Amino acid sequence: MANSLFPGYVVVDYHSEFAAHTMTIPTREPSYSVLGNVPTYENWAAGTVDGDDMVEDLIDALAAGASDNITYDGYTIWHVPSLGADPIFVNAKAYSQVGTDTAIGWAEAVQRTFTYRTSIGGIAKLVQLDVATGNNFGRYPTVIAPYTGINTSFQSTSWAWAGRDGAKPQAFKNVTVTLNEQLRRSYHLG
Repeated sequence: MANSLFPGYVVVDYHSEFAAHTMTIPTREPSYSVLGNVPTYENWAAGTVDGDDMVEDLIDALAAGASDNITYDGYTIWHVPSLGADPIFVNAKAYSQVGTDTAIGWAEAVQRTFTYRTSIGGIAKLVQLDVATGNNFGRYPTVIAPYTGINTSFQSTSWAWAGRDGAKPQAFKNVTVTLNEQLRRSYHLG
């Protein structure tokens, strides 16, 4: 099951002043009775969690770590009933949240990647594009404010986020801030 979106995932839509982007984040299996209704998930503590609450908590944390050139626009929840099956649309919601980080510096074509080890040894990542850097590029082994909320939300046993191996994001490894070469070329930045 490595590198799979089975059994579910969320696509977060957001945009910067430069372009529209999406972020695809694997989850545990969504539970729903009617398509278009908000699903629930079994969280990592064997409880039940509302899908909207889970997604909006992470978006709020992502917005706290993004400058005001980023606006999160909404999200779509998908269910993948079996390995290799086509995804099934479950629900979509408009959810506007503007970044609140006061960092300045280069943002155009920047990629910030949070990397985690899952509970079975795989890798889980969260990738943000066009985020302000404070002109600090590199790989960092610790997370500082305003990014700590991202770690708290993504690794929480209260939610049902997963890596592409289907396991819980367990341990933060690092955050990397670099230029995304594909975006740089598409923005015609030399």
